[in-house]
Amino acid sequence: MKTIAFIPARGGSQSIPRKNIKPLCGKPLIYWTVAALAGAAAIDEIIVATKFLLIPLNRRRNYAAPKPV
Repeated sequence: MKTIAFIPARGGSQSIPRKNIKPLCGKPLIYWTVAALAGAAAIDEIIVATKFLLIPLNRRRNYAAPKPV
């Protein structure tokens, strides 16, 4: 059986606008979630679901994750 990690990455936030792309230790916040899942042996596939086009998923090489769906 295949294990899929699903990350709902909303672009809007009332308290911290664009929080998913705010830098944390030199990388966007969303990076840390994807990187943790990419390093998990039990995860076969990672899906990041977002409508927020500014989330830098086109930099997936830095995330060590498969292409976005």
